[in-house]
Amino acid sequence: MALGGEMYRRFAEQARADGDLRAAKLFSEIAADEGRHRDAFRTALTAVTTGHGAIPAPPKADVVPVPAGLPKVKAARTKANLDTALHGEAHAHARQTGNTPLARLWEGAAKVELNEHFAGEAVLAGLVRTTRENLRRAIIGEHNEATTAYPGFAKRATAVGDTAAARYWRNTAAASPSEFCRRLDTDADFAGWFEPLSDGIRELASSTRPHPRLVRLQAALMDLIDFLDPNADRFPDHRRSRLGLPARGTAPIRPRW
Repeated sequence: MALGGEMYRRFAEQARADGDLRAAKLFSEIAADEGRHRDAFRTALTAVTTGHGAIPAPPKADVVPVPAGLPKVKAARTKANLDTALHGEAHAHARQTGNTPLARLWEGAAKVELNEHFAGEAVLAGLVRTTRENLRRAIIGEHNEATTAYPGFAKRATAVGDTAAARYWRNTAAASPSEFCRRLDTDADFAGWFEPLSDGIRELASSTRPHPRLVRLQAALMDLIDFLDPNADRFPDHRRSRLGLPARGTAPIRPRW
């Protein structure tokens, strides 16, 4: 397996020494699972390469719910080990696909990696918080990806001649909301695609009898944007005008209806 029982056994010993007994128990259980997965894959490899024996049945995952909550561990070393384990389990889940009946073995192991190992580690790490905090962390992460991480990946890929990867990272960065707003303001060709929509919105805003359901919908969307981006870091104030209302920080106007 990607991480292996040896690493998990080491994590368990360290967690036990640091007083994080719940993490030690989970790491020990995962180490045993990884050993069983290893043995199953060895048997499958023998069956595929020699034609003798059968591919083992897939393991069954004991699905672990991941409720919102703070970390359940205290030691910095345990937290670092959980972070390593979470990344490894996610990668292992993504890799494990194949063909029937080997596919069933891969997919079963992948479900254990995701729904049992990853989920159990996520609970201890406090990966899920309140909805408000989760949204704010998501905003920060997306902003960093769009403005720093993905453009940097594209630059490095270009430098080594990997044009396909560079194009992928550039396109991924361009899909972010902040980049969308920037291009809408600075790229005339790009903005032209949205002119019919903009014209329709302007026509609705200037109408003496706008449809009340559309007004409520637009207000709800603006409420969501205000909640997700309270400091206007990603969606500027001048684009937050409401039907019959001004953008934030300007004098109020009287609705036309």
